Amino acid sequence: MSKRREHPSALEPFRLPIFRGLWSANVLTTIGGYINDVGAAWLMTSLSSSPFMVSLIQVASNAPFFLLALPGGALGDILDKRRLLLVTQIAMMLLSALLGVLTLLGIITPASLLLILFAVEIFDALAGPAWQTVIPEIVDPKEMRAAITLNSVGISVARAVGPAMGGALVAVTRTSGPAFLINSASFLGVIAFLWRWKRRSEKSALPAERLVGAMRIGMRYVRYAPRFRATLVRIGAFILFGSALATLLPVIARSHLHRGPGAYGALLGFMGAGAVAAVPLLQHAQRVMTTDVLLAIATAITSLRSM
Repeated sequence: MSKRREHPSALEPFRLPIFRGLWSANVLTTIGGYINDVGAAWLMTSLSSSPFMVSLIQVASNAPFFLLALPGGALGDILDKRRLLLVTQIAMMLLSALLGVLTLLGIITPASLLLILFAVEIFDALAGPAWQTVIPEIVDPKEMRAAITLNSVGISVARAVGPAMGGALVAVTRTSGPAFLINSASFLGVIAFLWRWKRRSEKSALPAERLVGAMRIGMRYVRYAPRFRATLVRIGAFILFGSALATLLPVIARSHLHRGPGAYGALLGFMGAGAVAAVPLLQHAQRVMTTDVLLAIATAITSLRSM
């Protein structure tokens, strides 16, 4: 028994019903998100032939995370996480449903598409920091690494399956409306998990923290944490250039390869399948090289892939 506790199985977190519920809900909503991404990108190629307009899909999807990362983290510390997550997930579900209805009615425009996507991602950005802290609250610290690995595997599987499903769905229905509605429905699993989650409330003897004060604390931490700053710079530089492929892939699939949404979804799916296939290799690589060396090699390979 002691040996099991010292070296928990990679699947050990699955023995907890609450973790199984979280993992399943997270995978389903991530699949729905990728289906939504395929539908949105392909819809924009139908509404506008401009690569610039297509690239704005990624801008609308990612700008809120850049603008609201700090306030989102502060809100996660100040407000009740469960209530914050419930409100944001319900809002995202309703906005995704609105996008689906407008698309099916044929009254969607490039501006309204971008506006609704931007609004959805605002709530996602506000919920993101709080969502990242759910796993540490429901699993034992000794099982944390296994839980995070299982969560990453689930996301990678969703990344492989979701785009392919989205591309096939848009190809069969010849519209992106059903893709948006399925994404809306995918939030039900997360909402159900949060509704049933009996989170232990921790009362603090300290006075309630304010939003501006919490943001200042976060900025002060970054200021005096050089390794964290280096990580942020590295991630930012990678995303700045590495996102070009995913951003312009629908244009490449439609205008250069002359393929439909099914092929576009398959291209995204292959990228996700590669992430799943790399999991065993990653575990071995982490044992024989440092994280910095591994990241440098992975960045170089990614650069070669995009050439």
